[in-house]
Amino acid sequence: MRKQKKTGNFFSKFIEFKDEIDEPIHHEFIKFNQKFNYQNLFKPLKHAKLSPKKRRVWLIMGIGGAIVLFSFFAGMSYYSRSNQLSRISAYLENPNQTGLVKYITTGKSNAEINSSNIKPFQLYLKTSTKQKNQLIKALTQGKSYQGIKLIQEGYYLVYPKYKLLVPTYNLTAKTNHPNSKLYLNDRYYGVISKSNTNYSKTIRGLFFGQYQAKIKTKVAGRSLTTGEVLTLNQNKQSNLDIKTLSFTIKSVPYGKVYINDKLVAHLNKDGIGHLKSYPINSKTLLYVKYNLDNQNVTSDITNSLALFAKNKQLGKQLNYKKGRYILEPSWAGLIKEDDAQDLLERIFNKKIKTKYFNNGSNNSSYQDLKKMIQGFDKDSKIRSYKMKVKINRILPLGNATSRIDYKVTYIFKHKKDTRTQVLTYTNGKVVKSGKQYVLITAGQGSISKDKTKNN
Repeated sequence: MRKQKKTGNFFSKFIEFKDEIDEPIHHEFIKFNQKFNYQNLFKPLKHAKLSPKKRRVWLIMGIGGAIVLFSFFAGMSYYSRSNQLSRISAYLENPNQTGLVKYITTGKSNAEINSSNIKPFQLYLKTSTKQKNQLIKALTQGKSYQGIKLIQEGYYLVYPKYKLLVPTYNLTAKTNHPNSKLYLNDRYYGVISKSNTNYSKTIRGLFFGQYQAKIKTKVAGRSLTTGEVLTLNQNKQSNLDIKTLSFTIKSVPYGKVYINDKLVAHLNKDGIGHLKSYPINSKTLLYVKYNLDNQNVTSDITNSLALFAKNKQLGKQLNYKKGRYILEPSWAGLIKEDDAQDLLERIFNKKIKTKYFNNGSNNSSYQDLKKMIQGFDKDSKIRSYKMKVKINRILPLGNATSRIDYKVTYIFKHKKDTRTQVLTYTNGKVVKSGKQYVLITAGQGSISKDKTKNN
């Protein structure tokens, strides 16, 4: 019994001791659980309050980051291939704008890229609307046009940079005259040097485009020039030979000679003038102008020199006689010398007819000449007579009208002698009516010779 009592005391004391220990532990556990429950455990911690200086730093960093991101995405749009091509196309659409040069490249060519050198390309765009539209269409489709294409060359920071590749070519100018100065679009490129029997000069690295190749030189003391307009879309040769011709102009007294509307010569009192080593080409046109009776009259425009320059062809106006070329411009409606002589001999004949006169029998010259011829017929001393006409000069009056100065010689046969009488007429006028000529007036006549010789 005693032993059991001790045992019971041990366990009871152990339990009491355990309870003494468990109670504060349990109490502390409850306090811990209340303090660190699920909600309190995950409740946001209170931030430490930032200073104004740190707050500004964080604000600046945030704004800067936003700007960087915005700039990056904006740059992706602005420097996209399509938008760069759009800006280049705007310059192509309006070639007169400045600024295209910054979008031009020549690839491997060493040609200098500047505003002056690309002007021929801009001129081509300006004058060739159809080709310009085809170029823009090809670029939009990612294709090339006559060697012109869009390529990537370098970067704008991290964005690809696109430029317009415009090819360059060489132009060789040839001519047949020494000391010729070469100009391309009025830009001086030096004197053309001799090459074998000709003179030539090659200009390298010229941009694709439109050029006016021109040379200037002096021949026989006269400043000469010739040129051509060409599209340089490959290596080319420009033939700038200056064809010249020495010739005589035969026309009206004191006439003025014009070539391509430029006054080049004055004719003398006989209507003769000379041009030495004058440049001619396939577009050379000549005419003569003069004033008669306060009226300006102009000849037909002749292309005889142009035909000769093209294939050395002679024509009705340009002939080769006795070692020289003679040019006689035509005049609308001007009567020829043979036709004038034939008409006047019919008029001054004893068988005078009204059909040779303007207004027929109402023409005053017809009436006067008819009386004169009737007088010859009534003169009993005249057994017979004959007549001949000599044309002194024919001048054009315009409107198919001609002025004629002439002489009429009558030879009257008498019984014992022969009388020669010469009538000189000036300012006679004839006009072309249909296919024939008729007399407007015989002009002012006078007896310039009257001589009688015994038979």
